[in-house]
Amino acid sequence: MSVVLIVDKPLSSLARHFYLEGLKADIEVLIAPKLTRATHIKEWLDTNLNKADIYICAIAAINRYVTKQGMQPSYVLDTDYGAWVTIPNISTRFYDPEKVDGVLARCKAAFNSYINGSYTAPGSSLIKSATYLYPNDLKAIKSSLESLQRYSYLACDIETYSLKHYSAGIGSIAFAWNQSEGVAIHVNNNPEVIDLLKEFFLSYTGTLRFHNIAFDVTVLIYVLFMKSLLDQKGLLNGLEVMLRNWDCTQLITYLATNSCSGNHLSLKYQAQEFAGNYAVDGIEDIEKIPVDKLLEYNLIDALSTNYVYEKHWNTLVTDEQLDTYINIFKPATKDIIQMQLTGAPINIETVKEVAVKLADIEQELLSKIASSNVIKSFEVLLNMEWVEQKNSTLKTKKVTIEDAKEVFNPNSSTQLGKLISWLQLPVLKTTPTKTTKVGRAELEQYKDIVTEPDLKELFGWLVELKGVVKINTSFIPALLDAVPAEDGWHYIFSNFRLGGTLSGRLSSSNINLQQIPNNSSYGKLIKSCFQAPPGKVLIGLDFNALEARIDALVTRDPNKLKVYLEGYDSHCLNAYAYFKDQMPDITTGDSNDKFYKVHTELGTVLIRGQDQVTYEGREFTGEELYNFLTNKGI
Repeated sequence: MSVVLIVDKPLSSLARHFYLEGLKADIEVLIAPKLTRATHIKEWLDTNLNKADIYICAIAAINRYVTKQGMQPSYVLDTDYGAWVTIPNISTRFYDPEKVDGVLARCKAAFNSYINGSYTAPGSSLIKSATYLYPNDLKAIKSSLESLQRYSYLACDIETYSLKHYSAGIGSIAFAWNQSEGVAIHVNNNPEVIDLLKEFFLSYTGTLRFHNIAFDVTVLIYVLFMKSLLDQKGLLNGLEVMLRNWDCTQLITYLATNSCSGNHLSLKYQAQEFAGNYAVDGIEDIEKIPVDKLLEYNLIDALSTNYVYEKHWNTLVTDEQLDTYINIFKPATKDIIQMQLTGAPINIETVKEVAVKLADIEQELLSKIASSNVIKSFEVLLNMEWVEQKNSTLKTKKVTIEDAKEVFNPNSSTQLGKLISWLQLPVLKTTPTKTTKVGRAELEQYKDIVTEPDLKELFGWLVELKGVVKINTSFIPALLDAVPAEDGWHYIFSNFRLGGTLSGRLSSSNINLQQIPNNSSYGKLIKSCFQAPPGKVLIGLDFNALEARIDALVTRDPNKLKVYLEGYDSHCLNAYAYFKDQMPDITTGDSNDKFYKVHTELGTVLIRGQDQVTYEGREFTGEELYNFLTNKGI
């Protein structure tokens, strides 16, 4: 059997071992040039491929062109060029050797099984026993749910009509008691089926396994237990029932696989070698999928959840992550689900007023930028480029500068990059595609670099525009879509996720409530939209130096711990340490007297154990200063 390995450079001894070790065949090596355009890839393939029995390709661009999907571990694909195996490029191993080696092993296993005639596509014989039930047979559904009570654990997965719990409903639900057997029920928001499901969850005492429990259980609680958006009694009852005994394979995967290079937490990715590429086209809208296909898809999700649990549980335990999982991630998950179901109150009338204000500010900034003499001169360049490009494509009639109508678009990264080049400013940072990065942070730096007043003014406007546009595109539409509740107020609901970041910090999406602009007039406008409904109050809570405290506790650094053991505020202490020469009136002592905070131009500075303190030109005792600041409302 003829086999060809396609690589991007001659094989070193290390690369030869990486690509060829363990492959049970004689292999010809074919070196491809760097190709990016589809037409060039096709031309090279048509010229150089000689109808081998099977090709192994380690070049991402060629794999994407041939397979239309890119990397496909565990598969031997039937393509226009014959049997095809994708394999990672050795260059990717540098960034995450463990992950790449795992993918490589799956690719080689697929190749070897194909060579010896035993290859079967992943997931092709996955389901050994399946029961599919429909709302017109309530008796069978009831009987099936009762039979599930005997299992000590069940993987559970739902398919919904949307990603918002208040409109998601339940299209179908699947349960699996191992990696090959299960039941899937077409719910279709049928009230009688929903009642049967509620009865089942109330009485089931085993362990429920979910992949991304924060989504599935949020929807299940709302649909099964809550009568309305503000039904707190139903919410709390649902939390108690649904979170009695559970595991989340997404959280388990995160703790077992997280590294500085990141990881993939999706169920489809983690179970790919087990279930194959089983995703259904159009799954974003389950109403477009035939019911039998939906139920099969739903059941495979449940079977895959059991597979991923077995795949990563031992690693989680071996890596001593069990305590983190049980005592940090699981309690936090309960809070997250409650947050997602509670939402945040919004005064919709204030939102409308803020939307108008911000739209006016955006237009004002655009007008200022357009009127800038710098931009007017730059637009001449843009129009000259347009004329040159246009004339290069015309065979007869030519255009002139009078025909050009190019206008500077400050929201265009390409044009901002050209502006930076035209102004002969340094490239501070580049994007992954090697173009000049011109985000708000970079524009802030350019504002500091330039010295001419008109340029400083221009970059100031560009910075402001970036901030306003982000708010107008990311926050205002979401706030305007806030959902009216039975109290006459509006609420927004965000999705929160543990394991959504490398650092372990919580992430937020579907309006990112963790990135509401702060410390700016625009941020204050957005925050003004969050108002308690009549008769209620909003309470703000904030951890005091949470990350610094965690850092001290985890590292057990004696100096870091000493900051808190002796009662200091770490932020204030750091500010004083850095800028001591600018705080001549601030001193620290060693007594255990009461602590007081003094506000200076540099921020809040801690005063510790001082008998006399000078503040605003006056002498105070500690107690007098405390009372003075309190009376001033500081």
